Amino acid sequence: NYKPERTIATDKPQVSKYAYGTDYHFVVKNKLNRLLRRIQTEIADCGGVAYVDSAPVLEKALAVKAGLGWIGKNSLLINKQFGSMTFIGTLFVDIPLCYNTHIVPDGCGNCRRCIDACPTQAIVAPRVIDANRCVSYLNKTHRGTVPEDLQTLVGNRIWGCDCCIDVCPYNKQTPVHNTQELMPRDELFELDLAAISKRQLKKLIMRLPPRNQSGTGS
Repeated sequence: NYKPERTIATDKPQVSKYAYGTDYHFVVKNKLNRLLRRIQTEIADCGGVAYVDSAPVLEKALAVKAGLGWIGKNSLLINKQFGSMTFIGTLFVDIPLCYNTHIVPDGCGNCRRCIDACPTQAIVAPRVIDANRCVSYLNKTHRGTVPEDLQTLVGNRIWGCDCCIDVCPYNKQTPVHNTQELMPRDELFELDLAAISKRQLKKLIMRLPPRNQSGTGS
């Protein structure tokens, strides 16, 4: 999980919590490659490949089938122990495995806090997201000018959005993570948007890991 021990003050430029540390794609892939090497010490002829949001793999659907949680009304995977502040990675191996068959039942019930908290009303129905209205899309992926009626709703969120995550009851009592690579970086808590270009901001947020943590399995 990636729940941080501290968060950026609400009056400061907001960066989504998942981006506080080193790029999770590298961190999780590195862990998966270490797991593969561990498996290969027991089963030498086991081959495998790791993916972290980097291939046409339905990771959330696979996570549900693996019994890791259910899909919440904000379309995120929710785990009873870690809430929805989690990263998903997939390790494909070419050996037969015993696998989990228990599906975790939907734990959202009648709760609609995430739906009501979305500043742009992007959650148009339970588990249905209008990506064109999602703040995380608008301030990360959208090209061109953000529609005028949405600009004020985006507010001071400059990278991603945590509104639907912050209000989820399952995230209230979850443990703080202790993964060193994901620890909050001081520079994100002291951002001066007047002194930094858009390119510099993106480079800062995309944060590459040290060479020996590249996730290549080396």
